[in-house]
Amino acid sequence: MSPPPIPDTSPSSTSCAAQGAEPPSSASPGSRSDAAGSLRLPPCPGAALLGLAYVTCLPLATACAGGSHPLLHALLAAVAGVLALACLRRDLLRQGPGAVRGLRWDAAGRLRLDLADGRRVAVRVSHGSFGTTAFLWLVFRGDGRRTVFIDRAGIDPAAYSALRRLLRRFPASREPPE
Repeated sequence: MSPPPIPDTSPSSTSCAAQGAEPPSSASPGSRSDAAGSLRLPPCPGAALLGLAYVTCLPLATACAGGSHPLLHALLAAVAGVLALACLRRDLLRQGPGAVRGLRWDAAGRLRLDLADGRRVAVRVSHGSFGTTAFLWLVFRGDGRRTVFIDRAGIDPAAYSALRRLLRRFPASREPPE
């Protein structure tokens, strides 16, 4: 039996402080919490604000790099800013068709992402992923490359711990069995 659907996490319905875990549907007393599960990923406006501060520094950084025409610096800053804003919107605010709204896993270590457009995509953790006790930055390969920022403050602590245990069992260098 598959886990229950992940509810909408649009910015109007939740914040980073909302609880984000759903218990596995077939959990029995005494079963391991990382055997199967799902995680709803709320938007992280605080991290997006920090990213926006970084994006506003791009024009200053390109202006300070000497050597070429100022118009070239302005063009480079504009292109980098547009690309960065699109990533902030998709990866941190969870908006747009490619945004990841949820993460599911099973006992075998297979991962699936729930996208904002309703699709569910099978993925594997890729190199470039890292985490701390406060957050995870995950890079996935499957249906293209997707990145997910998970703020520990925004989700259920038990679900966060279960996901970290799963990721330790199947790091990017070792894929889960098919």
